[in-house]
Amino acid sequence: MIDALAGQHVHLSAEQVHAGARRVVPEVSLATVYNTLNELVGMGEISEIRLADGTARFDPKVGPDHHHLVCERCGLTFDIEPRGVEA
Repeated sequence: MIDALAGQHVHLSAEQVHAGARRVVPEVSLATVYNTLNELVGMGEISEIRLADGTARFDPKVGPDHHHLVCERCGLTFDIEPRGVEA
């Protein structure tokens, strides 16, 4: 399932992860995907991003100097790493 999150600037919904996982394991359920994503978030292996509309996206990139830029129109989310900015 973690392979479904692979790539640069990947911020997928659980449904998008489910679609990717089903390409490998067709019988995987959406409930299993949600449970696995929540476990990975709890272990610190991925991060959960809550958008203004309440939807969640999951990001395989974690770390303290990692922020997000979100398009207010479409919700597309990008990683940004500000340099030279304190706190």
